[in-house]
Amino acid sequence: MIISDPNGDGILFSRSCSDLTIMNIPETSREVSVQLFSGDMESSFKATQFGGKVIIRLCEILRGLDAGSVFDIDQTNGITLSSPHRIYIYASAGDDSATWQGWFVDGGSDLGKTSLSELFGGRYWWSFRKQSAPTFKFSKEIMVAAVKNSSRVSISVTFHFAQAGKVTWTWHSNLNSTSSNPKLMFVDCSFRKVREFADTLGYVNDAIIAYDITGTADADGYPVGQRFIVAPNDSRVRGWCFRNSLGGYDTVYSYGAVTRSIDSETKVFSTGRTSTELENYSDEVWNIDTGYIADKRDLELWYEFLRSKERYAISPDGSLGKIIVDESDSDLQSGKLGNMTFKCRFAKETSGYDFTKPVLEDFSDEFT
Repeated sequence: MIISDPNGDGILFSRSCSDLTIMNIPETSREVSVQLFSGDMESSFKATQFGGKVIIRLCEILRGLDAGSVFDIDQTNGITLSSPHRIYIYASAGDDSATWQGWFVDGGSDLGKTSLSELFGGRYWWSFRKQSAPTFKFSKEIMVAAVKNSSRVSISVTFHFAQAGKVTWTWHSNLNSTSSNPKLMFVDCSFRKVREFADTLGYVNDAIIAYDITGTADADGYPVGQRFIVAPNDSRVRGWCFRNSLGGYDTVYSYGAVTRSIDSETKVFSTGRTSTELENYSDEVWNIDTGYIADKRDLELWYEFLRSKERYAISPDGSLGKIIVDESDSDLQSGKLGNMTFKCRFAKETSGYDFTKPVLEDFSDEFT
């Protein structure tokens, strides 16, 4: 008895992987016992064979696990290697048995085998942004790439300075993956991190116009470079970081109007002619206009954002606040571009804003 896997080597996408097939089941065994193990989860079921085969709906199983991200974005600091989620399947029928194990991320992709091989081999960043993308000094940029088994990884940054011009330095070096299991590399490429590195190199007074992030491993150039063009500060711009359908992270920017409101719901108990407010649920709601979307790639990036299950608002200090998108209006005519709007709120209720901290000024009655 064997378990046939048409997915091939590499990391599985939980929402688009192919089914497994248990084959060569003994004719004397009508039922097959199947056990699943993933993290702290353990489950089992019985399946009836048909023609010596049992189909395992792997995609439905992985989607049911809802394992989430393999990386805690709140703990990001430089560069991190993380293992994808692991699943182990044990099938038995009579005295015969078979095992299978795989690694998966919560995502979906319709890429061909060649593209997937390059993605899992570490050639590309797991991002849908353009190779030259805008960024802002306040923003958060997390780049993700696969790491080959037993690879030694280094990340270089090429600065484009206003005065010094083009300068390349090794940023993170000799990050070693000795494990035979697949790994994902998460790199914080935010402007703040890059600016700190440039300052340590002696470029404190030189403005960064743009910077390129490129990876190398075992002398093979990968992943290919990603360029961030540093845009001037603009108080109208809002940054939104989200987990894309590949299991990596992307950032998108809105340039339109932002309005804030309070959505409240109260529960009141009345007795006689007196009412008492028992509970008050109040959420701060943001209505966001993306601004004009002039490029098809940017439009597709916004669609990725709206489909995501893990989204964050980027604060002016670079911190992240997880958000829930309640509704969106993206009704665009096919073949034409425009703007979209969406309504969101923070996943954690906001309460209290700021204390009055400055020292009181001396009182003057000059104008009283």
